[in-house]
Amino acid sequence: RSRFYLFTLKGYAYLSLRLGDDDEARDALAVLAALDPEDAVGGALVEAVRQRAIYGDELDEDAPTPPPAFGAAAWARLRAREQAMAALASAGAASAAAVAGASPWTPPHPAAAASAAWAASPR
Repeated sequence: RSRFYLFTLKGYAYLSLRLGDDDEARDALAVLAALDPEDAVGGALVEAVRQRAIYGDELDEDAPTPPPAFGAAAWARLRAREQAMAALASAGAASAAAVAGASPWTPPHPAAAASAAWAASPR
């Protein structure tokens, strides 16, 4: 019975990810990692897909491809990658704010700027 619950949780995380609810997917995968530290149902693969959707392959461009990891090693590798990407993101935001001389902020999405420019153009 518990294995069925773990597979259901993995499916829920996957569907949340597909529906664009990254926070819900992340939370479901965190629960799955706590309940299944040996990765018996393969939740680490969904976490890898989630991280790749967020960060891309930025961290792995120059590094050689690591051998595949399964079980607890997969969760550990993904946790380390998440922490490294978060550190890079916060360092990048802090340095950009220092260069700009302002507090950190999130720039508008390019599509929003293009949409505003189109709306302001005469027709």
